[in-house]
Amino acid sequence: MATQHTGKYIDIRQGLPEALETALATCIQLSYLRDPDQGLVTLQSIAAMLPDSAQAARWLIWLAKQVQSACDPDRALNNWERFFRAYANPHDALPLIETSSRLSTALTTLFGSSQYLTDMILQEPAIVEWLDTDGRLFTSRPKEAMMADLADWLERSASLEDRFRILRRFRKREMVRIGLRDLMRVADLVETTEDLSNLADVCLQGAYNVCFAELTSRYGTPMGPIDAGKSVPCEFVILGLGKLGGQELNFSSDIDLIFLYSHDGETVPHGTSGATTTQAITSHEFFTRLARLLLKAIHDITSDGNVYRVDLRLRPDGRGGPIVNSLRVLEVYYESWGKTWERQMLLKARPVAGSERLGREFLQLMRPFIFRKYLDAGALQEIKQIKEQIDQSLAQQRSRGINIKLGWGGIREIEFVAQSFQLVFGGQDTWLQERHTLRALHRISERGYLTYEEYSHLAKAYIFFRELEHRLQMAHGRQTHELPADVEELATLARKMGLRGDNPEVLASVLMQRYREHTARVRKVYDKLFYGDFLDADEDASPEWYALAGGMKAAQPLLRRLQFADPEKTYRNLMQLHDGPPSSHPTAKSQQLFRQLCGTLLRVASEQPDPDLAINNLEQFVASTPARESLFRLWLDNEAMLRVVLSLFGNSVFLSKRLIQQPDLLDTLLNPASLTRSKTKEQLREELTAVLAKADRYDERLDVVRRFKRAEEFRIGLQEIAGEADILTTMRELSSLADVYLEAVFRLVWQEWAGSFGLSTTPGREGFVIIALGKLGSMELDFASDLDLIFVNDDLGDEGAVPRQFAYNKIAQKLVQAIGGMSRYGTVFRIDLGLRPEGHKGPLVISLSGLQDYYQHRGQLWERQALLRARPVAGDANLAQRLMRELESFAYETPITPDVVQKVTAMRRRIEQERTEEGKERWDIKVGVGGLTDIEFLAQVFQLLYGATVTSLRRISTWEVLEVLEREGFLPAGDVEVLRRAYRFLRRVESALRIVDDRSINTIPEDSADQRRLARRLGYRDEGNLRAEEAFLLDVHSHTAAVRELYERVMQDLGGRPQPENPSM
Repeated sequence: MATQHTGKYIDIRQGLPEALETALATCIQLSYLRDPDQGLVTLQSIAAMLPDSAQAARWLIWLAKQVQSACDPDRALNNWERFFRAYANPHDALPLIETSSRLSTALTTLFGSSQYLTDMILQEPAIVEWLDTDGRLFTSRPKEAMMADLADWLERSASLEDRFRILRRFRKREMVRIGLRDLMRVADLVETTEDLSNLADVCLQGAYNVCFAELTSRYGTPMGPIDAGKSVPCEFVILGLGKLGGQELNFSSDIDLIFLYSHDGETVPHGTSGATTTQAITSHEFFTRLARLLLKAIHDITSDGNVYRVDLRLRPDGRGGPIVNSLRVLEVYYESWGKTWERQMLLKARPVAGSERLGREFLQLMRPFIFRKYLDAGALQEIKQIKEQIDQSLAQQRSRGINIKLGWGGIREIEFVAQSFQLVFGGQDTWLQERHTLRALHRISERGYLTYEEYSHLAKAYIFFRELEHRLQMAHGRQTHELPADVEELATLARKMGLRGDNPEVLASVLMQRYREHTARVRKVYDKLFYGDFLDADEDASPEWYALAGGMKAAQPLLRRLQFADPEKTYRNLMQLHDGPPSSHPTAKSQQLFRQLCGTLLRVASEQPDPDLAINNLEQFVASTPARESLFRLWLDNEAMLRVVLSLFGNSVFLSKRLIQQPDLLDTLLNPASLTRSKTKEQLREELTAVLAKADRYDERLDVVRRFKRAEEFRIGLQEIAGEADILTTMRELSSLADVYLEAVFRLVWQEWAGSFGLSTTPGREGFVIIALGKLGSMELDFASDLDLIFVNDDLGDEGAVPRQFAYNKIAQKLVQAIGGMSRYGTVFRIDLGLRPEGHKGPLVISLSGLQDYYQHRGQLWERQALLRARPVAGDANLAQRLMRELESFAYETPITPDVVQKVTAMRRRIEQERTEEGKERWDIKVGVGGLTDIEFLAQVFQLLYGATVTSLRRISTWEVLEVLEREGFLPAGDVEVLRRAYRFLRRVESALRIVDDRSINTIPEDSADQRRLARRLGYRDEGNLRAEEAFLLDVHSHTAAVRELYERVMQDLGGRPQPENPSM
């Protein structure tokens, strides 16, 4: 509510009413005032300014409670008294603070924390109302808004002196806003320092506009020849250095400036248009006068104070040099006489007022001077000498107080660390060319020169020190960096830093403890920089690197000599390994390690089947991981490990992608046992059970199984590529992995859905079984193989048969989705259910009796062949036993017709004709001439003919059947050896074809380059005039020709023999 003035003031001589005085005494006691008696006097003084006793009772208690939260309650209360006194009618202040509790809290914070800013308000109380308008105190204020406000003020002023006064008033108003936001922690350090820097920019730009207009009105515009003799206006820029340049200004900083103009010439008077003189002066004289007028506008102290203290000592030749220089003079100076400390100084240079274009031109000219193109290790000694000079200067200047800027482990040392790395490595790495200290430290850490812990320590210390510096300087507006020695003052400072408590000694102690912790951490990094091995620039780059460094044309002969088919693409990949992709920023250390690794990398990559693919996949993998430097170091120290990695990347796209998508698989690469030890089915079950125990939900558990399958498939593939596993072992392990996968998925699906479908949830009594056929059934699974499956349920009986059959179909659908559906890991297995009775037209699940009836009455010869590979892989074990007896009976004991051999031969011929292109029969290693199907059909004919009586032939694996054929005397040992060697060879070729892209491929490529890559993948190498791919194709032809000859001979022989009697007939 608004306060109404009654005209009755309290007579201070009569004192306060007793009840009010008692209440105030209690409040004062709780306010931690150092001088409670004086506090009561101050409140009485305020009471004398209030309208009546009622208002006094209300506002005095409110004030006493307000100052309880102040960092310095005595100062806050005194300043409240001065605040009321600053108004002609003190009670006019009451409505303002009454209507905004946030504003009154803010003022209490200010009054107890900064006498410097408080005095600004006391000189101009209207600032308070301005702060409370449009939420200025609680929202950030863009630089453009400040610029527009100042321009508006300046336009309404008539004289130069008025405009200079406005600059001071404007700066004070904004300083109060920024300081209050900082004290209240509405803005963090970065926003505060940027706000302070923006304010300086705005004031400098306003001063420049005023002063430039004033001088051009007197002397005209400075002009000079610059472009083919054409005269153009001279430009002028104010460069900010130090904290202003880095946008890190504090509350009482000097501003370090350099004044720069574009080129020489002289002024051209405006003539009748308004110049006050016709005398021309040189551009240098004009801009010198401009600089001096700017100093008067900004630096000189008047009754309104100054805007900023200006320091021009960082200009060329310091105090002895001219206060303005042309662009050409500065360019020559820094090129000829520039010192390392000036490079440090220019790291933060930024155009802050005047011509931004000229400022950018100057900085572009200076870039080669600041940032050397080569690794600037030679600057280290100079930087170290500068550091020692600073130490000596500090020792001479050190007072009895603790200096948080120049002292041990302080602000200067953090800045020095950042600048050292920038000067040494910034020329090679433009990412390090950053003015702002905190951002520079972060980038230095990203490049690996600082560990994350070191960066974190420096950044936290820098923020702590800068906030401490702000609170020291805001107290009285002095440029101080020394901590107070007095305990009470330290306790007040601690409260300003956010510490809370009423014991001054404890507060002071905690503050100093934090200060010492930060300085110790800073000093540790600081000492390591100059006395450790941070900047060890020694490098032993491989000779191959220098060829790459010469550019693509220089690198092409080297890459072609090393058998890279696409040198341009490989060159780009190699440079990305060194430089990182556009979105990343590798450390200089990682680049150094790569230069050392480069020769070994190229040599080992050239030995791979596909060198281009190896480098391409390696680059993608390295780009996907943050461990670039660690990987390069590992491979530099361990060539064997590099060989394993490049072997993977040079052989298989799909396994490479899996490693990129699932980086934890790197552990498999780093574990030698993973490359040499196979796993039994029981080991796989145990490992999967262990990881499944960590997941709760159904979908999570399915993902665990899928991820496990992918990881184990990666391990198996790695063994195959590394040559550590025989092809038969690879097929057996892949089959065992599929078995374990199906078992686990079956259990998960059954547990999740069986109960809701009304099926038995008792383990072992599911009445449902999954039968594997094809390659999985024969334990000869390869990469990219489909899973040929049949779902069978137990006979249901009459009661409830239809709904239960429906339930089994529903559970089968869930199984199909879980086993082979799309997931976050893609399609883990492709399922083929086409071998079930009636094929894709038949029911998804068939009952045991339905299966018996189908095979007894409608089963065909090809289905008997398929069932020779049948075995149960998941589900009800009791049902599986009964089912397998029925399937074996049909496959082995069903009477065979006399023309069975002719039928099998005809079927084989039809498959060859239908599934291979004309003229390419010899390129398909599976169904082509002499391919794997010849060997499989030959083995199956013997099983069909003699399996009923010779039970040892009842084997699911083609390899095992071949062994029985030799042992039982069905084929000579020489013939069996031909088949075994061909079978092993063709299976290896098939695996080498499929492991590249995880696709079901059985055809040898026609392209000679692809044939060469395939041959090298299989271990072939050029020998004399015989190229690797030629030797490979000769072996393909040799094996397939031998198989076809043997197949035709044996089939013809079997077709002419009398058929063996079947015991079931």
